[in-house]
Amino acid sequence: MPSTELLALIALSLVALAGVVVTLFRCRRTVRSGTALVISDTTSTPKVVTSGTVTVWPLVHRAEMVDLTVHSLRVQMKGATALSCRDNIRVDVEAVFFVHVNNCTEDILIVARKVGCEHSGDAAKLETLFKPMFVEALATVAKSMRFEDLVSDRELFKHSVANSCGRDLGGFVLSNVAVDYLEQTPAETLDPNNINDAEGLRMISERTGAEALAKAQAELARDRALMEVQQEHASIRQSLH
Repeated sequence: MPSTELLALIALSLVALAGVVVTLFRCRRTVRSGTALVISDTTSTPKVVTSGTVTVWPLVHRAEMVDLTVHSLRVQMKGATALSCRDNIRVDVEAVFFVHVNNCTEDILIVARKVGCEHSGDAAKLETLFKPMFVEALATVAKSMRFEDLVSDRELFKHSVANSCGRDLGGFVLSNVAVDYLEQTPAETLDPNNINDAEGLRMISERTGAEALAKAQAELARDRALMEVQQEHASIRQSLH
């Protein structure tokens, strides 16, 4: 029969083996869809893993997750902050910008270094990073277009805003822009003491007057045509008698 010492040695070996297996199991990290794992070690360049399973050793590696999913940032500019067009007519706008970390090693490392892995999907951090740029893009494009052109061609406005932002945003990518709301700013919210607003009010008044005149002229032409038809019918009936 085996000696007590041998049995103890076998038991310790089994315990040690079980410990190694458990440690290996716990060190295995599966990279979920929509994420990347940035693994730092003693080398100068961290390793980026975007799929599969990888071993992360305690005390040797530091693993941090980067969010690769798409995030939406809503920008609302209405009333006092409404956009000003080239003809100084203001427009209320609500736009949604869709951004995400570009799924390539170089861009993931840029975000990890400059923004921090833990902030890659943080809504407040993303708004701080990108909202000023998006507001400037909206304002710049609106100022380059006449009011009528802007409201009649939302696609052109949307694409122009996206082009103004650019696609490369320091490791992030602007994947799309949606214009949810685009209407003339109500005249009562404008400041007549502001030179640009005053010019915009004048343009609105002129445009409204022109539209009213055109409508009145159309109604007058319609009434004249109806009167001529009625006179013609009366003439025909009279000639029959």
